[in-house]
Amino acid sequence: MNIQHTAKGFELTDAIRDHAEEKMGKACAQLSGVAACRLHLTYHTVGHSKHGENQGVHVLLNVPHGEPLQAEETAEDLYAAIDAAAKDIERQVHKYRDRLASKRA
Repeated sequence: MNIQHTAKGFELTDAIRDHAEEKMGKACAQLSGVAACRLHLTYHTVGHSKHGENQGVHVLLNVPHGEPLQAEETAEDLYAAIDAAAKDIERQVHKYRDRLASKRA
């Protein structure tokens, strides 16, 4: 599995990269034929400055024979945002696999 990372507004450390690869790798490994997963990590402020700075994660997973699966999450902690996006992608992967299985039956 090839996971492509893009960081905007901050420096992507090895710890963040490893965490993202671990979480997304689990979600993406459930699909056969997936060549790449794109992971866009952004650092931005949401709303008024009193609300604090939030980090955002946008995940784009290209699946064979279908539209890409996408997840976008924001949280104060980047690791929490990555975990939430991975959970969302995993849910979408299960739904995608169920649709493929029903078409084959």
